[in-house]
Amino acid sequence: MACCIGARLVNSVTRALGVTSIKVTLWSDSTFALWWIKEFGEWSVFVANRVKEIREITGCFSWRHVPGNMNIAVLLSSGCTPKQMLNSKWWKGPIWLKENPESWPVSEVSSQPSEVDIERRKCKIVNMNLTEDTRPWYAERASDCDKMIRVFAWVLRFINNCKLVNGKCKNNELSQSEFEISEKKLICLVQSQYLSNSKVLNSVVIFVDNEDILRVKTKISNRDDERSFFVPNIIT
Repeated sequence: MACCIGARLVNSVTRALGVTSIKVTLWSDSTFALWWIKEFGEWSVFVANRVKEIREITGCFSWRHVPGNMNIAVLLSSGCTPKQMLNSKWWKGPIWLKENPESWPVSEVSSQPSEVDIERRKCKIVNMNLTEDTRPWYAERASDCDKMIRVFAWVLRFINNCKLVNGKCKNNELSQSEFEISEKKLICLVQSQYLSNSKVLNSVVIFVDNEDILRVKTKISNRDDERSFFVPNIIT
């Protein structure tokens, strides 16, 4: 952030004085900041935005590193009395600034500091299981099972009426047998759609009856009950 403020200050001063074409050198004692400015990388949002602004402002300027013990600019931030301030070199800078650039301290940032990676943008990988909404059409048109069976029964009747050539189409109320056929057809559809690769089938003994319905074999076989009780169809 200090480099960004310094870049803004230099930009304001050079524009105000009308000397935007002069050579400007900016100094920083932060090897991290200089590395971020010089190198292109995927930095965190805050650092990336500051670096972008610095590069836009100081594109034709040069950045150099000043050792911390030579950086007089830290006097105010480290704390000093007014008397110390008056008698310090803060007003004019270090003596070597008045000398030729060849005599300036040389401390190039030639290798990446290990701490720089702290601000590198992290690549976060998230595993997600996406399931497609494959809700069948017959479930969208009914709010409960009874209505679903009724809707499907009407569909089956329509199909059967379309197959008639010279016969009389049915147009009366649905019969009990039509409801039963509709229910069985729906069970077959649900089983084929949701149980084709289900692991549930590996834990039970199943078979297909003469109506193409998957049923589960149970140990209840000697009771005088309906067949659907001791060999129930499997829907889960």
